[in-house]
Amino acid sequence: MSRWNYGNPSIADEWAQLAANSTKSAAHPFPRTVPVLEFLSSESVASMPTWMEKHQRELADVSTHQLQVVNGAHYLHWSQAPLLGRAITDFVTANVATTR
Repeated sequence: MSRWNYGNPSIADEWAQLAANSTKSAAHPFPRTVPVLEFLSSESVASMPTWMEKHQRELADVSTHQLQVVNGAHYLHWSQAPLLGRAITDFVTANVATTR
């Protein structure tokens, strides 16, 4: 999977736009009333001392949010898909009624 994605034009463009997209997204925080589920990889949390705190601040004003640290590297959807799928299903099931 990694080899297939490496050098892919979409991935190359994503990397080229990383700084600009980060700046744009920082200017538009999550709306308070939209439930947010975030996953962080344990390796990212361990290797970047401010990673967890940054994400906690990002969610501070969101009324319904959940931040989960999942064992693994950055691309959790490749290595932890079943766990993420269950967590997403549980989060949506628990929170869909509050947003209707």
